[in-house]
Amino acid sequence: MKKFDQAQDSATSQERLAKLARDDDPYVRRGVASNINTSLEVLTELSRDDDPYVRRGVAENLFAPADLLVELGQDENPYVRREVAKHPHSAIATLMRLAIDHETNVRYSVAENANPAIADILDQLSYDSDKNIRWRVARNPNTAPSTLDRLVNDAYEITRHSVASNIHTSRDTLHRLANDANETILKFVAGNTNTSADDLAMLAKHNNFLIRAQVASNPSTQAIVLSELTKDDYSQVRLGVANHINTQVCDLGQLVHDKDWMVRMAVAQNPHATIALLTLLSVDEDEDVVKTAQETLATRSRSTFAWGMGG
Repeated sequence: MKKFDQAQDSATSQERLAKLARDDDPYVRRGVASNINTSLEVLTELSRDDDPYVRRGVAENLFAPADLLVELGQDENPYVRREVAKHPHSAIATLMRLAIDHETNVRYSVAENANPAIADILDQLSYDSDKNIRWRVARNPNTAPSTLDRLVNDAYEITRHSVASNIHTSRDTLHRLANDANETILKFVAGNTNTSADDLAMLAKHNNFLIRAQVASNPSTQAIVLSELTKDDYSQVRLGVANHINTQVCDLGQLVHDKDWMVRMAVAQNPHATIALLTLLSVDEDEDVVKTAQETLATRSRSTFAWGMGG
């Protein structure tokens, strides 16, 4: 195995990694720096390497200790600081400092950080003059609902898209967005599981079939709305209904005769499809539908037998 491959391989021993950490090739040292099996002693040594490419490797390492991340968060090289800004274990104090870094790319990474405790930092970044930072904040699942409520008024369209798709956006804010003129925003609202039943019912009547298809696939959509979408002209919409856990048996009975084979196959996979519907699909004109229906029938039969034996 080549030295570079050994340096990257988590199965390489710590003793071998320690030797590779002193290799002349910075790519080899970088491999060691990012290796999760590298010892703390070697990581500390590599965190002070002359080559910023190697120091970046330490900052990327998920097992890099907090004190090294603090040190690397003050590195002169912006790419090293960017990796610290991304790191899920970076200290809050470090991220607060990086949130005002003069390098835009560093602030981008803070805005995308996965640490669930950074809501206050994200709120601070939501005021950033750079629109690409604001939309990253709006997309981050750790952003507080109050911050998202404010970003709904952002001038940048992509920021509003991100608010509409964020699972923590409040229902009141989603209600406001549900009346937006922008159809891309409406599509995201229609797919958001936090959107209210009333707004989903309204969007289910939109003339854009892509919006209706999102409603049909939304786990929060109620059976009465799905029943109406069963009659939709577009197969993408009906496919969402056929797959939906809330679709009633009577509506699955309508879809079992659908002209689109993918819709019929989805019915065959729906856990609410009755034995009668599956039997009908088992002699469908499409061989893939037949195979799926037969497999579902066989699975149901085995489950029933196992339940009976257990009883």
